This record gives sequence, structure tokens and C-alpha cells, in this order.
Amino acid sequence: MGDIAKNFDEQLLALTDEIAGLTRCGVPLSDGLLGFGADMTGPTSRLAKSLGAQLESGKSLADAVADHPEFSPFYCSVIQAGVRCGRLPLALEQLSSAIRQVVELRRHLQFSLVYPAIVVCVAYGLTLFSLLYIFPTAMEARSVAPGSWLDIARRVVIAGWWLPPLVGLVLFVLAWRGGFARVGGPLGRMHRAVRLAIFAELLGVLIDQDEPLDRSLELAADAVGDKQLSADAHRIAQRIRSGETQGRHESCRRMPPMLAWLVSSRAEQSQLLRALRRAAESYRRQAHELRLWCEVYYPIVLTSGVGGGATLAYTLMMVIPWARLLYSLTGLPLA
Repeated sequence: MGDIAKNFDEQLLALTDEIAGLTRCGVPLSDGLLGFGADMTGPTSRLAKSLGAQLESGKSLADAVADHPEFSPFYCSVIQAGVRCGRLPLALEQLSSAIRQVVELRRHLQFSLVYPAIVVCVAYGLTLFSLLYIFPTAMEARSVAPGSWLDIARRVVIAGWWLPPLVGLVLFVLAWRGGFARVGGPLGRMHRAVRLAIFAELLGVLIDQDEPLDRSLELAADAVGDKQLSADAHRIAQRIRSGETQGRHESCRRMPPMLAWLVSSRAEQSQLLRALRRAAESYRRQAHELRLWCEVYYPIVLTSGVGGGATLAYTLMMVIPWARLLYSLTGLPLA
């Protein structure tokens, strides 16, 4: 979400699946992509037709992909590595699998916010309705004098009802653009787990295509869209190029120590691939569990907290003043 692998979406997944299918079947890519573009609509159609036309003019798939900014450097590198190693169908299948994982993880992250957002909006709307309509009626019944603290509070609410939604919208936009990874609680941990799962998945795809480890680290981290993770990966890649090893006490800002040690341990390719796939699966499972927590328990917490707060506000604003009003009608002095 936000900047999480922003070049990876459903349209890119559909196009990659089509290219992989054409390659497996031995169909000329130029004819297949032109036909696919004619059957599709929107950006996917234009991109497929453009790729098909370039391939028909004699360009290679790697060069045609590199000419389009819609494809990230990671995507182009996997295509180039697949062509260079003679394993383009396998590279495309791995690309498709990686993009599908990214799309599913990002969708889970987005869906986990829907119900809590609905609870907050409904609760705020009910509270605002009470403050603007029910509360003034109770104040009139009690003959609240102008200038009293109750009258001032009512005027403040009427004048500034729009401020909480504005602040909430600004915070949500900032968080949507990458701030969730810096917040605490299950939501922040889920966002970090999603990023790490994508990073491990993409890194494994590049290494399996015989890309150098240092370049694979940089491409995979840059594709994720996390600046701190990218800085950690570039730092480790620079150490690998210079022949250094990861310092025992060196800590990365975003990359977990175990993952940092794994990529800098100079393990064999097969061992590194297995470890990265296990790490990606572990992070996906962690993100899935945290998503369930957010979907199940966040609404309960928000409903209890916001609902309890609203109930308390109703009690303070309505029940107590109403009881005091009825008590005053008896003519007895208030305690």
C-alpha cells in the first residue's frame, strides 16, 4: 500500500502471466502481445501493444521492457537475467509468483483497515450529532446562561467540528504514504512484516536468476519502497563488494539482524535460496496472523473504547443534567 512495491499491481500481474504463457507455448511474443492488447482495455492494453510493436520491429524483450518506465529496475533485471541464462520461462514464472504475493499482501494490509475506519467514522458521527443537536436541547431545558462554561463548550464544538476529521485525514494520508511502518502495535508490525516478506521473496527471485548478491540486495530493497530498508541493503551490498563481512555488533535500522546476517554470510546459493524462501514464508505467516488480529480484535478494542467513551459522554452530557433538572423541579436544594 502506498509506496509498497508501487510498480507491482494486478495489471502488471496479468501482463506477466500472459508473457509467461506465450513463452511456454512457443508463440511469438510480438503477435501474442498485440493480440492480448487488442483484447484488453486501459493501460494494460496500451502497454501490451507497445511491447508487441517494439518486439515486432526487432527489439529484444529485455530492451523493450527497459524502454517502459512502468517496469521497475527489479523487473527489468529479472528479465535480463532470464534471457542471459536461457531460463526466460522460469524467470517469468518466478516474476509472476512474486508479483502475486505482493498484490495479495498489499490487499490484506488494505482490507485490515476497513472495519476499524468504519467504526471510528460512525462513532464520530454519532458523537457529533449528540454534541450539535441533543446537547443544545438539554442546555436550553436547563436555561444555561450565555457565557457559562457549557455555553462556551457548545460554541467551540460548533465552530471546530471539522478539525478532528481534517487531522485524521492528514494523519491517514501520511501513514498511507509509508508511515505505518513507524507506528507501534499490530498495525505497524504487520506493515513491516509485509515489507520484509516482499523483500525476501524478490531477493530470492533475483538470486535464483544468478544475479550478483550485492546487486540483488539493492534491486530487491529498492523495489519494496522502504527507504530505511533500502539504506540497510545498500550498506550491506557495499560491504559485500569491498570484501568485508557484517560486523558482529552492527545493527540495521529496518532489516532484522537474522536476515542481515543471512544475506552477508556468503552461504551457497542453494542454501541462501532455501533460507530466503523460509524467511519469506515466515514473514507472510506473521503478516497474516497480525492481519487477523487487526480484523478481529481491533474492531472490538475500537468499539469498546469509542463506544465506552461515547456512553460516558452521553452520561455526562445527558443523563446527569437531565437528572439534575428533574431533581430541581421537586424544589429541593441540590446536594
